[in-house]
Amino acid sequence: MYSALKVDGQRLYKLARAGIDVDRAPRRIRIETIELQWFRPPNAAFSVVCATGTYVRALVRDVGEALGCGATLTALRRTRSGRFTLAEAIPLDRAGDAKVIPVAEILSELPEIRIDAAVAGDVRHGRKLAAPAGAPAGPIRLTGPVGELVAIVEADQGRLRYLRVFAG
Repeated sequence: MYSALKVDGQRLYKLARAGIDVDRAPRRIRIETIELQWFRPPNAAFSVVCATGTYVRALVRDVGEALGCGATLTALRRTRSGRFTLAEAIPLDRAGDAKVIPVAEILSELPEIRIDAAVAGDVRHGRKLAAPAGAPAGPIRLTGPVGELVAIVEADQGRLRYLRVFAG
């Protein structure tokens, strides 16, 4: 319940804070690795490499249920997000000294579709576009004629659905 997922247009965490409990459908997740770091009853620590959309709190709950003893998450530390690691993180008190990473660099691992200037204008005006044949699943970068980031989209029922559009 304490996630940013939406049910009927409402964030679950907002419903939970209002005391409203709603049924949630099970979701498929991908766990690449899970490794026990240490175990000192009744506490344990583990490391997990998982795909976007995995709720580690729910994973801990499910492991506890499978073991028949229950489990609660007491600490969580993200050590990597995409290609960015904890070693590259900067403490908040030094954030003013930090190098700002351009959005285009952060998103450079997404599949790319290059568009011409006219189509870039259509995108920036919110016009609907057909998804190209063979468009990959998931987020896609739309880049303009000189490689500038125009939008993040995903193919949805033969059309491109805008996730984010960037000013030109």
